[in-house]
Amino acid sequence: MSHFDHRQFDAAARGIDAMILASLPLALDGLLDSAALARPGHDAEAYAESLRATARQMQALTALLGTVAAR
Repeated sequence: MSHFDHRQFDAAARGIDAMILASLPLALDGLLDSAALARPGHDAEAYAESLRATARQMQALTALLGTVAAR
């Protein structure tokens, strides 16, 4: 039977949470800066899909962190 160290897991989870939260503003700023340079009707769909993909990733990470935090 393996030993699971909850304290070590909790510390790691807090580190992951802080890392994700710190990187979100940078990712969104970069995406918004790129979208501001888009050519109307030309790049709009590509940037919209990028925003949707980022939103899906954030939703998945939020759900994962919620599941981990509930344990």
